[in-house]
Amino acid sequence: MTDGDRPPGAEPVPRRRFGRTGLSMPVLTCGGMRFQHSWKAEEIDRVSPEAQANLEACVERALEIGAAHIETARGYGTSEEQLGRILTRFPRDRILVQTKIEPAAAEEFVRQAEDSLRRLRLEWVDLLAVHGVNNEDLLERTLRRGGVLDGARRLQRDGRCRFVGFSTHGPVPIIVRAIESGEFDYVNLHWYFVQPHTWPAVEAAARRDLGVLIISPNDKGGHLHTPPDKLRRLCAPLSPMTFNDLFCLARDEVHTLKHRRRAALGLGCAHRCAPPLRSATGAVGGDRRPARRRNVPRPWRGVVPALVRRPARLVRDARQGERVRNPAAVELGRGATWPATRRRATTSSARQSTGSPVATRPKRTSPRCGRRWRRTRSRTGFSRFSAKPTGGLANGRPNA
Repeated sequence: MTDGDRPPGAEPVPRRRFGRTGLSMPVLTCGGMRFQHSWKAEEIDRVSPEAQANLEACVERALEIGAAHIETARGYGTSEEQLGRILTRFPRDRILVQTKIEPAAAEEFVRQAEDSLRRLRLEWVDLLAVHGVNNEDLLERTLRRGGVLDGARRLQRDGRCRFVGFSTHGPVPIIVRAIESGEFDYVNLHWYFVQPHTWPAVEAAARRDLGVLIISPNDKGGHLHTPPDKLRRLCAPLSPMTFNDLFCLARDEVHTLKHRRRAALGLGCAHRCAPPLRSATGAVGGDRRPARRRNVPRPWRGVVPALVRRPARLVRDARQGERVRNPAAVELGRGATWPATRRRATTSSARQSTGSPVATRPKRTSPRCGRRWRRTRSRTGFSRFSAKPTGGLANGRPNA
């Protein structure tokens, strides 16, 4: 896809250096998980013309806007085979292709990778990932002698893949161990404004100069493609998808975001209002790398930091023992996956004085001081505690 092929007025997606690979990576990736016909690869003969046309429209639109990284996996059903029908239409040096293979013994890993290349109708892929290094067992099977990495290195020597990485949905310690092994060139992981706890893994990847791809920020990151009204109001004046994209791309440690379906078509505006980004050659956005906190479009500089702090407050306000999908779910009433450790309580006096509920710790009386501690919120937005006497015991004696 050349600049001459791009529609008039269309802005190319900015690019960033993809870690030690040195690849010039678009900040938006066209993910191939959702637009396939079936999750069963053997049903490729049943793909309807409409389903194939939908996939081809997604890929063509992604390339039009410059999102030239196409990502898929062997486990995505008919995705590889359907992509193979269109990828051969484009010059090979104009697209970056990634596929992923689940952990297996070296011989089996090589066999499956060769079959994926046959489906994609390609001689080689730019990026080959070990798919789903999610626990200790899978990590050990990947790193041990005769395991996955031995097969991946053989494919590299034969010119069948350029760089080897891994994708993960696992806990942070597993991700960091895989990164610190020094065996991988890049990592696909989860990290968004509603799931910030994986940031240590992103920092570990930056220390090792690994490429970082964020998995499905607008789907796994809170179904931002179909947000509730409250989330729209919290993110205004931006849309939830645009806010989340800018939140991720404001960090230099993040290189690309994997989008699917409508997002892969470039219907969002994140790439248009994204801050100036530095490409592998320094051509995009100039040679000066902006400071991290200033790497936000000027109209939103006062908006984004305030919204970034909001999820942490919502986590603290969650009911004790409740598990919610994301920090905003406490107010949005969605799903259940995040542990919450604070109890929320409100008082009529707090509503009358501040106009909004006040989060408090569980009320308790200390046998020593006989005081009940209440969490309040200061004008600066930080939590503080205040106390008032109760009818409990003070120094072992009843209060007067």
